[in-house]
Amino acid sequence: MSTATAFSTSLDQLVDEVEGLGYKFTTVAINAGTVTTNEPEFNKDGANAPGERFQNGYLFVPSGGAADRVRSNSTIAVAAGVTTITHNGPDTAAGGGAQTAYLLSMNPLHLIRVGNDALGLEYNEMTVPLSLVTDGDMQTSGVTNWTDTSATSSKVTTAANVFFGLRGMRVLLSGASGYTVNAANVRISRGKSWRAWAIVRADVGTAILRVVDASGNSLATVQTTEENWTYVWVDFTPGSTIEEIAFRLEGSGATDDIYVAAVGFQRVGERLVYLPSWATKRDRIRSLSVASYTGSGSETGAVPAFSRVLASLEEGLDYRFIAEPMAANVSAIEILPAGIARHPSLLNSPLWITGERPYSDIESFTVISDTSTIEPERLVTRMKYLLGKNHPAYFTGLREVAEEEILGRIPASTTREPERVRTHIRGTRL
Repeated sequence: MSTATAFSTSLDQLVDEVEGLGYKFTTVAINAGTVTTNEPEFNKDGANAPGERFQNGYLFVPSGGAADRVRSNSTIAVAAGVTTITHNGPDTAAGGGAQTAYLLSMNPLHLIRVGNDALGLEYNEMTVPLSLVTDGDMQTSGVTNWTDTSATSSKVTTAANVFFGLRGMRVLLSGASGYTVNAANVRISRGKSWRAWAIVRADVGTAILRVVDASGNSLATVQTTEENWTYVWVDFTPGSTIEEIAFRLEGSGATDDIYVAAVGFQRVGERLVYLPSWATKRDRIRSLSVASYTGSGSETGAVPAFSRVLASLEEGLDYRFIAEPMAANVSAIEILPAGIARHPSLLNSPLWITGERPYSDIESFTVISDTSTIEPERLVTRMKYLLGKNHPAYFTGLREVAEEEILGRIPASTTREPERVRTHIRGTRL
């Protein structure tokens, strides 16, 4: 499973690698206007230390209150092996004792912003289903798109509870028939046929997918008691007056515990499908596929999710890619008649997208304790590139060094298709 690493890890590496950016140290005491430390790097010149050494820089104490973490430096003085740093501000941390701190030549809040910019330039290949339900692929970090009743929903990242991507959702019941439901109803055409589906597993009890109308009346349901990941689906045709539906992820018993990888539905017969906000450019889309499941299950409308087979679709033959940068819905695909002929289940089976998704689409930094799944060395290299690009006079040559590091990573992250083996008639290998 991927490991989430705090921004502080990357900041420490950045400080080590970029000359002139600053130092990390431990304080002895923090008071209004001064900070003391035994840091050897600061003490090495003794009483001869230039008082203006860190002038116009920044003192950063991450454990301080939000308004007091960052202060500008004035002067330093060294006496008896103790460096006293004068700063322009009050006590920057509760308790005033030993704290992790930084002396930086650049505002640390700016460095956090550079970190977020770097997340927008680094991409992670990911395969997720296209869902018409907001957060139907469960990849957002929170559950604000879901509303709980007699249950608690949460996002999880433990590998055993995640079928694909970075995370999934847990629904832990606190009462019989508890559930979570997508917060925003989905509009549908009246009297048409639909297919609802989900990828779930019942760790305890029963996992239920229930389709309801805007008043909460049940329209269709499918369930499984399987503890392994299971693809469930149900076809339904709402009445002629129903124009909005929602999807409940339920349990039955008061202590049921279920995990959800994804939920969605197919507008059977409709050919226009909007793409996720990160899939706005053709070169970021590796492939589009239609899913089929070859396994058989012991319950109606339920088959092992690991029996999934993805059949790649061909642009121009199976679908047409649409990109309109100024439109409200920036990108979409249109299923073509040839695609339906080649893939008979194309209009009633889940579609999956494989693409390069920017880390910034699902992660960001506000404070240095915030985490990201990007490898720290990738983040640091991209931050060095941005610092060198945006501040060339201060960080001379840093951009060029970072560019070499970025280019050097490409071969290690590139996979090649297996080479074909050709033979002579006699079987001699070429």
